[in-house]
Parts: sequence; structure tokens; C-alpha cells
Amino acid sequence: MEAANARIKRWKFLAQVLPTNQVPYVGDYIRIVGAISNRYCKPLSTGNKDEDLMLASKMRSTKVNS
Repeated sequence: MEAANARIKRWKFLAQVLPTNQVPYVGDYIRIVGAISNRYCKPLSTGNKDEDLMLASKMRSTKVNS
């Protein structure tokens, strides 16, 4: 989840607190950024359940040991 949030926050406009008049449009902005990220960035998931579970396990053990 944090990786997805980091991708969104790379966009300057979404990296800051938005004015309240932009609240109705936030969902649209996130959809646009998500579509662009999905098209041009490396996938966050491999699509292979076993590989994703191994990565998650590695991330958990690294976090605990840090």
C-alpha cells in the first residue's frame, strides 16, 4: 500500500494538502494518476501469487529486523 501511495505522491499536485474546493475532484485525479502509473510504471505486483507472497514475507522479516 505504501508503494502505491508513494507513486501518487510523486505527482506534485497530490503531494501536498489540497484546497477544500478540490475535494469533489480528488477521486478523478487519483484515477488519472493511477491509469498513467499503470501504463508507464513497473507493476507493483508480479501477478504471480507465490512470488508476491515471498516478497511480502521478505518485507515483513526485513521490517521486524530493522
